[in-house]
Amino acid sequence: MKKILLIFLLIISQINCAGIPFVHKVSSHECIKDGKRYCVVDGNFNENFNNYYERGISCMEGGCYSEAISDFKAAICISEKDRRKARPYGRHFIDYFPHREKGLVHLLTGDYQNAKIELEKSIQQCPSEKAYTYLDDVRKILMNQTKKAIGFPVLSLYSPSFAGEQDIFWTNKNWLTISGIAKDRDQFVSKIWMNQAPIFLESSQKQVSFEITTELEDGLHDLEITAQNLMGGETTIKRTIGVDTNNPIISILSFENDGSINGLLFDESGEIKLYVNDVFIQQFDKTNPMFQIPLKTLHLQLPVEITAIDRLGNQSTITVDHRHNIFLAQNMHTNASDIESPVWLSQKADSIVLIGVKNEETVYVEKINIQGIVESRAGISILMINDKILKHAIGKMTAFCEPFQLKTGQNIIHIVAIDTNGKKISKKVTITQKQPGVFLLKNRLCMEIHQLIQSEYNDKSIWFQHWFAKDIFDKKRFQIVLNDGLKTLILDNGFSTIIPEVAQSVQYFIAGDIYDSRYGFEVAMRITNPETSQLVATIDVYSKSETSQCISDLARRLSMKLHHCFPFVDYRIMQQNTIGFILKPEKWIFPKRRIIDEKICSNVPAIVYRNTHIDSKYGSGNLILDQASLNPKKRFAKIKPKKYTIQQTTDRIVTQ
Repeated sequence: MKKILLIFLLIISQINCAGIPFVHKVSSHECIKDGKRYCVVDGNFNENFNNYYERGISCMEGGCYSEAISDFKAAICISEKDRRKARPYGRHFIDYFPHREKGLVHLLTGDYQNAKIELEKSIQQCPSEKAYTYLDDVRKILMNQTKKAIGFPVLSLYSPSFAGEQDIFWTNKNWLTISGIAKDRDQFVSKIWMNQAPIFLESSQKQVSFEITTELEDGLHDLEITAQNLMGGETTIKRTIGVDTNNPIISILSFENDGSINGLLFDESGEIKLYVNDVFIQQFDKTNPMFQIPLKTLHLQLPVEITAIDRLGNQSTITVDHRHNIFLAQNMHTNASDIESPVWLSQKADSIVLIGVKNEETVYVEKINIQGIVESRAGISILMINDKILKHAIGKMTAFCEPFQLKTGQNIIHIVAIDTNGKKISKKVTITQKQPGVFLLKNRLCMEIHQLIQSEYNDKSIWFQHWFAKDIFDKKRFQIVLNDGLKTLILDNGFSTIIPEVAQSVQYFIAGDIYDSRYGFEVAMRITNPETSQLVATIDVYSKSETSQCISDLARRLSMKLHHCFPFVDYRIMQQNTIGFILKPEKWIFPKRRIIDEKICSNVPAIVYRNTHIDSKYGSGNLILDQASLNPKKRFAKIKPKKYTIQQTTDRIVTQ
């Protein structure tokens, strides 16, 4: 049955091609515009598919559209499919898109239905950004012709989840994953933004699932996500995200003669529950922060344990004994504590005691919480960490917790308390922040960027190649090497070259072609494995405009496509079998904004590593165990037989 169908399709194709007048001489199929000859080829015309295709492109350049259509039809009859690196003969290869270019000619001549057919066929055979661009143009024209009313995409947010009429989503994590879906089956989703920053889209689609990982500081943040269709219809979702990683502040203001304790509570989330000796006393908010604990009425005796828990589970606890001394009994919502024994404060001395972090400590995280307690006989009026004033940290005793962003290397943290008499109490600690070795640039993929091929170099192509290489270098996701040709091209044209240090051998070559025509600027790049000569991926970009800004944006877009092919992801090992690991992605390090099920390279190099400080809340150094080959889409990594046993609690995998 399949043989009969194949023979039938072959006969049909021959019938369709029979009516095309094959031209044997270049001179019989040319046109001249403004004194320039078009419909020409470079070299002899041998009636191969590449000759007809090349001549059709030349006809388009001169606006000789009927001749171009004829040549593209002839090319299709000889070699039907659009594709990259078609081989007409020997070791000669070309990018071959007769359906796409034929569709563009139909668009230019007003034959929109045939333009749609040809462009869709091109995308089905070999997707390209140029075909997507003009297909969107055709769709918009056809929608306008039918006078279709502007519709609006359906936009849904999956995460974070806003229950009922909840106005604010609160979290005690600085990293937040925002995911959702946009749908428009009639007018196609063409753009998505989060807070006016675009989410990368390969093309307009009827349905787009997206995911964004973003880092948010403590406080309230407006979230605005907008989806737009081809007709300009927009749908926007607005939400508010509240981030609170701090413990509530407990400030003891005074002690009454009858034994009552007066104080103040503060927390960004606005809701705090007060407990004494694990018994719930009262709930407070920002409008009602003052508390009083009448010990006699409650039939309590010193010492008492005062605990404040906010709406997210962050909590602080202080203990007041018969001498009015306190200690911080618990830190952070993780319930982790570095306190080996209670820290007692003498009422006779003004002091600052830090809990958890130690002076001269080395940490492997980018942010830590500075926690401690301050006692002042006169009463604290101002408490600062590196000149930042902590709200509501006042009174005779205060338990505080404040997040602090670290830079790589040495960090000096200066805590200063000023009492009501103007006296200063201060404490300094030095923290060294290190990047875990497995995440350093020297352990990332190394790529060699080659000079792009173009028939005639111009300023646009040189700018593009410089900006492309610079954007990759600036993002520091890959180690990069410029081959001699590209380095010379950049230097000879007044650009500063990029010569980074490389820690390992080149794993991928990046090469390709530039096509600069009257209709726009196209770049197609191939990523290959130099050891196997295997083509790993092809990425391309296209712009109808060729201004300097558009070329710069195009270079950054191609760089982003490269980064999306090789996402930087940290995985947890869920299960090990005889051939490899089943994995769960836990952190998308780069890119942060992605489309679900986008084009991702398979069998990418990865590193198996072991954390050396599993119980530390300040991150961990690590030990590289071995290399692996990882398939990000299948979430599976292959390894060779090893002498060691994987420990699921400490061992992980990260893409290289």
